Amino acid sequence: MTFLIPVLWIKTIKKLTFINVFALAAILFALATIITYDVIYIRENTYPEWEIKLFDAVNFPIFFGIAVLNFEGNPASLNIQASMQRPWNYLKVLWVSAIVTTTIVFIQASLSYLAYGSYIDELVTLNLPSTRLTSILRIMYAIALIMSYPIQMFAAIDIIENLDFYKSLPSSEWFPNLKHMVARTLVVLLTGFVAIEIPKFDIFLSFLGSLGGTFLCFIFPF
Repeated sequence: MTFLIPVLWIKTIKKLTFINVFALAAILFALATIITYDVIYIRENTYPEWEIKLFDAVNFPIFFGIAVLNFEGNPASLNIQASMQRPWNYLKVLWVSAIVTTTIVFIQASLSYLAYGSYIDELVTLNLPSTRLTSILRIMYAIALIMSYPIQMFAAIDIIENLDFYKSLPSSEWFPNLKHMVARTLVVLLTGFVAIEIPKFDIFLSFLGSLGGTFLCFIFPF
């Protein structure tokens, strides 16, 4: 959180370009490593007792919530479009991004399930053996999640800073950005507290996707 607080003080997405590029590179490295181990486990049949279920009615609600959450980037869309050098190409970029994301998620999720079956953990990185490479993978993946945090929070910050309550709060004449910095610091601390205290992360993600993602993707657009 010490790193995230000053980063979230930044007011424009354009200044986060380097951070986003590094986060993307870290995620691609993690995905490549996970898929490689998946293929190895599938060939070696390391978990012979698993069962492959084409449909699981009991866990389907959790799956649906997490699936919707994968495409919950709608709030950041306007900020990204406004920061583009060629905003008229936004829809084309959006379609390509959606197709690439869907393909990667489908391939990685399918291979991981075929590799570990019912033994798969909430985070697939926990299924990987404890080696130097997987330790680097977990560190890189954690860094990627941290560095992708600011762009996800920009929409929420914009909503907060446009509230009448926020605008009515007094501002410091000698330090005009003080209110802006305090508000964003509190947002980081609040989300950090939630992340630490939530015991079942997969159920929490499913809840967010089922509640927030469903409204953003299927209800509010209409």
